Amino acid sequence: MMIFPSTSAGRAGALAAVCATALSVAIIGAASASAAENTLPFNHAALTANRHTVAGRNAAVSGRNATLTSSRGQVPAPCTTTVTGTHVTPLTVTHGKTCLVNATQDAQVMVGPGASLSATNSEINGTVTAAKAASITYCGSAENGILTVTGTTGAVTLGGTLPGRAACASDTITGLVTISGTAGQVAVSRLKDTGTLTLSGNTGGITLNGIILSGLAYVQSNTGKAAVTVSGNSINGLLACTGNTPAPGDNHAVNTVNGIASGQCTRLAG
Repeated sequence: MMIFPSTSAGRAGALAAVCATALSVAIIGAASASAAENTLPFNHAALTANRHTVAGRNAAVSGRNATLTSSRGQVPAPCTTTVTGTHVTPLTVTHGKTCLVNATQDAQVMVGPGASLSATNSEINGTVTAAKAASITYCGSAENGILTVTGTTGAVTLGGTLPGRAACASDTITGLVTISGTAGQVAVSRLKDTGTLTLSGNTGGITLNGIILSGLAYVQSNTGKAAVTVSGNSINGLLACTGNTPAPGDNHAVNTVNGIASGQCTRLAG
């Protein structure tokens, strides 16, 4: 004879399962809350580029004497080396991701193949050269020199919005900016620049939005499936766009050019 569980027994079993699940969630939540209260301080004066590692689930780095914290629900901090304060010798990034946070870099920076550089609320007084890097990011930072980025495999972001949709403050650059041959998205937003800006041969899409440029802007031979957007910029000089596929659009935000707009951008200037 087969015996089937009664309706009451089924309800009791379901209730037990719900209680067990709730208990597990409570335990996990308590553990996360406890982790969020713990910090691991370290002194930036003892930090050597490319030798110190910042790691941990949902880690975040902040402050002059940086603190490693765990915050439930935040995106894990990707920095493998964090530099704060004043750094007066050349910086070479050969692997991982080096982050300048509230830092002053008074010498040149070189970023090698597969490595990444991020500058947040920092100032760089020297040339920055990145060749075949993984990613380059500037947020709320100043570059008093030449920025040359070629062959990057990931995103190049100068202000606006990071790939994860987080806000990225605008930057100020006083020298030449060249971003070429990048496979990832190139986003240059609300930049203040007094030099020449060149975006050429990139294939991951272009967003050039809301910049204030006293100089020349070249948007050339950028191809691929992603859009090329040139919108809401104020340029006191030349805006030249040629050979871009797809052709640039302005998302209904006309560009103000106090000079000459030529090629594909002629129709985008008011």
